[in-house]
Amino acid sequence: MARLVISIKYCSSQSETCKQDEDTVREISTILKHNDWHFALNSSDLPKKLNPHVVRAVLQQNHQVGDPKRLLSFFIWTDTHIGVPQNLHSFSILAVALCNSKLFEQAHAVLERMVKSRKPPLEVVNSLVMCFREFDGSDRVGF
Repeated sequence: MARLVISIKYCSSQSETCKQDEDTVREISTILKHNDWHFALNSSDLPKKLNPHVVRAVLQQNHQVGDPKRLLSFFIWTDTHIGVPQNLHSFSILAVALCNSKLFEQAHAVLERMVKSRKPPLEVVNSLVMCFREFDGSDRVGF
């Protein structure tokens, strides 16, 4: 059984930052299981701990077990809280998860945002291909 594994490369295994990010990812993943996740996140200190690496890790951990529409809402919500561009892999994880759930209109919107990030086209395509190949059960219809 293949799994999408994207490591948080800026962390060493001993790094305090890495440990904090892992804890943040775990907390956010738990909160996202609840219908009132917006309120819970907004009333916590977690928005201050967000960064593109944390967002990517949350999407990575929840792409198969979570509700893709909820992950999309979370992804959009993070835009107002991190203040820096999203990671290409975050776009890819989300686009593939949405396609796998037959949510093509939402996936198209994510892909449009990804293209507007002005990353080199080869990086965009490579990121999408990598995520597609590493997702268990990816649906070729979406691609």
